[in-house]
Amino acid sequence: MFAMQTVIVLLRGGLGNQLFQYAAGLMLSDSIDGDLCLHSSDVIPDLRVWWRRFRTAIRQNWASTQQRVALRLGDRSPSILGMQSGARLLTAGEARRWGLSNRAVRRLLRGERVTTGSVRLVDSTAKLQHAALRDGNIGGDGVTILSGYFQDESIVEAVIGRVRETVSLPLATPHISRWRAWIERGTTVGVHVRRGDYLVGAHATEYASLTPDWYARSAAHLESRIRADLRYLVVSDDPQWARDMIRLPGPTEYVVHESPVEPAEDLRLLSLCQHHIIANSTFSWWGARLGETGGVVVAPSRWRKAGLEDGNLYPARWMTVEVATEA
Repeated sequence: MFAMQTVIVLLRGGLGNQLFQYAAGLMLSDSIDGDLCLHSSDVIPDLRVWWRRFRTAIRQNWASTQQRVALRLGDRSPSILGMQSGARLLTAGEARRWGLSNRAVRRLLRGERVTTGSVRLVDSTAKLQHAALRDGNIGGDGVTILSGYFQDESIVEAVIGRVRETVSLPLATPHISRWRAWIERGTTVGVHVRRGDYLVGAHATEYASLTPDWYARSAAHLESRIRADLRYLVVSDDPQWARDMIRLPGPTEYVVHESPVEPAEDLRLLSLCQHHIIANSTFSWWGARLGETGGVVVAPSRWRKAGLEDGNLYPARWMTVEVATEA
């Protein structure tokens, strides 16, 4: 059975989205002094690989915390990985007794109401519930399921120290070692350019488009604020386009993957930079937030074409550069 108070986070989306969800789970489990479980049935396949590969390092860091964390490794691996000695593993039978079978979880992720016993669902799209989570007004005995994205800086700010301590990004892979040396030779700005899925389907009509002109203006804004010779490291899911189209005022390198790398490796590279120009992407948001040590962060004024949907997305100290309105 679950502990009297347990928080289960339904992980979804890519690595950046998962970090927001994990932060929300930490905040709530801290406030109710409960257990925290991560359920990853909706995690995309490459991230399951990442979690498996770095789970040993994650376990070593989490073992020093007060939380007891369990990690589910996806549909084909129903067992739970205990992250601290003494942490109880969640069995498939226990999940079913609480109405948390994979099928039920998928229904929750589709927005359907599924409750069993003293299970409560907190959906990040429900503003009242989101605010209650942020204010610490959700808790009580039983199981609380967090479903959604929880992209809220006030939640992250409450637990950012814990997130930095417990999320172990790779540090010494050949890919990172190669670029880390370049980053540390000067004052480096991490620049993230996201294209890929933003060019097709629903994302193409939903998310604001960041043009080469926007990146040039962002770099000029940064240069006007920092008295140093800046260097630029560009990380992109379309490095050839970035090399052809993005022009920045200082020495610039474009990260190219000579062999397959994990998303966490590029996230580590961004976090190692002193300053940041981020895209409208949770991946680059976390690259800046995890590595933030007093540097300047420049972000787009609009995340979606309709604008920033929530004023709590950016820390107040981050600067924004206007994104041109699209016809």
